[in-house]
Formats: sequence, structure tokens, C-alpha cells
Amino acid sequence: MKLQFLNLFLIGILLGSCGKDSDSEIPPNFEGYSYLPLEVGQERVYRIDSISYDDFTGTIDTVVFFERQLIVSTEEDLSGRTNYRTEIYRRDSIGQPWRLRSTELRYRGTYRYELNQGGNIYLPLVFPPLADSRWNVNAMNAQGEVIYEYQKLHQSFQNEGVTYDSTITVLQNEEFNLISTEKDIEVYASGVGMIYRENIDLNTDINTGDIESGSERYQRLIQP
Repeated sequence: MKLQFLNLFLIGILLGSCGKDSDSEIPPNFEGYSYLPLEVGQERVYRIDSISYDDFTGTIDTVVFFERQLIVSTEEDLSGRTNYRTEIYRRDSIGQPWRLRSTELRYRGTYRYELNQGGNIYLPLVFPPLADSRWNVNAMNAQGEVIYEYQKLHQSFQNEGVTYDSTITVLQNEEFNLISTEKDIEVYASGVGMIYRENIDLNTDINTGDIESGSERYQRLIQP
């Protein structure tokens, strides 16, 4: 009962503070902010492994590409809040030139992280991160309700041979049955930001357990 009340309380704060959140309200060293550092010039490079399973041809297609996220400037919104404009680049292999694919705005408020992509605002994180706290990532857009929750807090995590002492894991989706597997998570490291993302959507043979169709996608930080 206490956990349920806490979750509802957090969601109430989140929804009730929409439009009121301001940088001036942020207490110094508020727990969880270190997992989302934001500053102009910040650059992150990721390797993305995308695997597709075709049940019609029986083939497995693996594609590897790279993504660069660069915070280029800040700008104020209509409420006077500071947003960080981020450019997203892609390239197929190391050594090729980067190609600009999109831009987005990032805002870290008192109780939430807002990600503005093409005018749609998503809430990938809420603050402070608490065990089993849950929130609607689409609370500030017109899309249907999707509940995220913290799965692991302040735990070590290894990525690309680097061990991060303190990370938080956001469980975005997880469903298992005899014929399908769905799982979506993101991992954030203190002082770094997002270091790992996993998206799995697979259909399996009920008798053998072999993968018949679907996809796997892994995004790993390779240049902090």
C-alpha cells in the first residue's frame, strides 16, 4: 500500500507541475541529476547494432551504424526555461562523414526530464529516482499512456569494457510468453548520461523456442 501511494504521489507531482517546472526551483545536488548532465558542447557517440529476423526468408540481417549526439546551444521556451538544443548525426562506419538526421530539445526540470522531438514532449526520467516508482512517459503529449519504471538504482554496470560505478535502469516495456518476448530498457550512468539502450521484439516457435521473426537493437556508448 505504501509503494502504491508513493507511485501515485510521484505521478501527481509530475502531472501537477507540468508548465510550472523552472530551473530556479531545482535544489542544489538534487538526487538523480548527475544521471543527466547537460551542457553546451557535450558530445556522445554510440554504436548501434540492429538485428532483424525474417520468418519468410529465414534470414538474419545485422546492420551496424553509429550515432553522434551533440548539444550545440541553449534556448529559452515561452516559460523562460532553458532548453538544450541537441543535434543527432548518423554514419554507417567509422571514418565516414557524419550526416545530420534530426534535432531535439532537452530540458531537465525539478521533477522530470523532458525530451522534445518534433514537437512531441516525452518524459524519459523523473527525479529523484526511487525504487519501483512509475510514470507515464507520454503525460505531456497526445499519445497513449505508456508506463516507465525504475528497475535498478545506483548499481554498477559494464559497457564496452568500462565499468560504471553508479547507474540507473529504466524499464520501458517487458512482456514474456511462450511465443513472444518484448523488452525495452535504458541505462544512465552518473556523470555521463545514457550509456546503453536495448530494444527486443521477438516471436519464437512454441515447440522449439527458436526465433522466427522480430528484431533486436542495442545502442552502446563508445565515446563519452
